[in-house]
Amino acid sequence: MLKAVLANEKCSSCRNCCVFFEKSRWEMPSVEVENAGKIRELLNDENAVRQESELYTMNSILRDNVTTGCEEYRCSALDENKGCTLPAELKPVECSMWPVRVMNDDGRIFVTLAKGCHAVDEKFTDDIKKLLSNKLLEKILGILKTNGNIIKKYEPSYLKIIDITEEVSADEQ
Repeated sequence: MLKAVLANEKCSSCRNCCVFFEKSRWEMPSVEVENAGKIRELLNDENAVRQESELYTMNSILRDNVTTGCEEYRCSALDENKGCTLPAELKPVECSMWPVRVMNDDGRIFVTLAKGCHAVDEKFTDDIKKLLSNKLLEKILGILKTNGNIIKKYEPSYLKIIDITEEVSADEQ
């Protein structure tokens, strides 16, 4: 979704988005219901996707070689040498959007950027703003019509780019 401004090589050399500390495990991407079983089968792991009521998310696995002294987890689909093992058609939409996130801050819905992503700088932020005005916002609003689970609670480690509360509310009517 962001190939125009974010090269695959930049992501594959980092993989920061696929690794989580205990406090950031809330960021595990949601999985569309119809893909949950397919992902479990592909990864040959019944625990690759977990279910919490009607929400499915990728599961996280404790990493083996951690040097930070903190417990780190990785997405169950991450091969730490090869990257994501999911084909494009099964990849959670949140992964395809990263480092863009949709977040709710006291009832206001924002498109945000993860400050922890190494690609996020002033130029990247400007490029995302241009993309939002040229089809990206339309794509995000389309995704929200079928998958509202991608809206996460706002965290200050994200940079608010644009308030889309009115657009989201208009789509709900």
